[in-house]
Amino acid sequence: MAYTHAERLSALDQSFLALEEGRSHMHIGGVAIFEAGPLKTASGGIDIDRIMRLMEAGLYRIPRYRQRLAWTPGFKHPVWIDDPLFNLAYHVRHTHLPRPGDERLLKRLAGRLMSQELDRGKPLWEMWVVEGLRDNRFAIVTKAHHCMIDGVGSVELTGSVMRPTPDLDPALAAPPPPWIPRQAPSRGELLAAELVHRTAAPLNAAAAIARALGGPRSSFESARKVVSGLAEAVGAGLSPASPTPFNVKIGPHRRFDWTVCDLASFKSARARYGATVNDVVLSILAGALSRFFHRRGIQTLPPEFRVMVPINVRNAATEHEMGNRVAMMLVKLPLDERDPARRLQKTVEEAKRSKQSPHAMKFPFLY
Repeated sequence: MAYTHAERLSALDQSFLALEEGRSHMHIGGVAIFEAGPLKTASGGIDIDRIMRLMEAGLYRIPRYRQRLAWTPGFKHPVWIDDPLFNLAYHVRHTHLPRPGDERLLKRLAGRLMSQELDRGKPLWEMWVVEGLRDNRFAIVTKAHHCMIDGVGSVELTGSVMRPTPDLDPALAAPPPPWIPRQAPSRGELLAAELVHRTAAPLNAAAAIARALGGPRSSFESARKVVSGLAEAVGAGLSPASPTPFNVKIGPHRRFDWTVCDLASFKSARARYGATVNDVVLSILAGALSRFFHRRGIQTLPPEFRVMVPINVRNAATEHEMGNRVAMMLVKLPLDERDPARRLQKTVEEAKRSKQSPHAMKFPFLY
C-alpha cells in the first residue's frame, strides 16, 4: 500500500483563508534591499541562476513551500499535500526596474505585486528578484500567504538562503537532498481522516476535562483567563471603531511604503523609560497619527483609537515550525497626548494592561 501524506490546517491557519476575498488579501509581504556583491554578473545584472540554486538548496528545510492546498470532500476543510508539479522557476521570479531605479519605483512595483492574490492551486508564495536599483543594489520582494506562515516564519524563509558574509555558501558545494513528493490521499482517504478527526474531538475534550479535575486550581485559573479574554474580545467587537479616514471600505489595490529608523535611539528610549522597543514604536505611531488627523482637518481626535498588535508566541519547541504561532492584543493609543515622554509612558501602561487581558486569539484552542 502506497504511503500518502496530508496535514490538516489549524483553525487559526484556516481562518486566514476564510477571511480572504477580492479586496482583503491575506498574504504577508516584505522588501529587502541588498548590495549586489558577488551576485553581480559581468554584464552588470544579477546572477539569478545562483539565487535559484541557493533557494533550491534551502527549500528542503521548509517543506511547506513545496505543498499546496487540497480540501476534504463534504466538509471542505483545507489540508496540505505535496505538489507533484512544483516548479521553483514559477515562484522565484526575475524583473528589472528602468535605470536608474530608485526606491520610489521599487515601492510602486511592490504595491502592484501585493495587489495580486496568490494562486491557490499552487504553493502559496512568490519571491521576486528586482534588479536595476541605484548604487549597484538589487531587491527581493517576498509574498507568502498568512495561512502557511506568520511574520516571524517569513523571516525564517529569507534567512534560510542568506549568509552574513559574501563567501561561497557550503550548500552550493553539494547538491541538495533529492525531493520526492509524497502521494496525496484519495478523496475517500481524506474523508475518512476527517471523520476520524471529528469523532475524536469529543474524546479529546473529555480528556481535557479529566486533566482539569486532576488539577482544579490551575484549571480554574486557566478557565478564568479564557472567560475574561472572551468577554474582552466580544466587548471590543460590539464597540465600533472610531470614525477616521482609515475605517472605510477597502479596494483590491495596495501601496507599499517604508521608512528608515535608528534602532539605537529606540533602545535608548526603551532603557530610559522602562519600555520595550514595541512600546516606543507604538508611541511614535500615536504621535504620527495625531499629526496626520490634524493635517487632514480632523480637529476632534477619536476618543478611543485601538490598534491590533501581533505578538510572537513561538517557543524553543515551535521556533522552526510552519503555520501561525501568533497572538493579538488590542492597544489604545494616546493620540491626545502631545508630550512625547508622557505619551510613551501612557503607551507603556496601556500595553501592560492589554498583556494582562489578552485578546481571545491568544487562546490555545485556536491553534
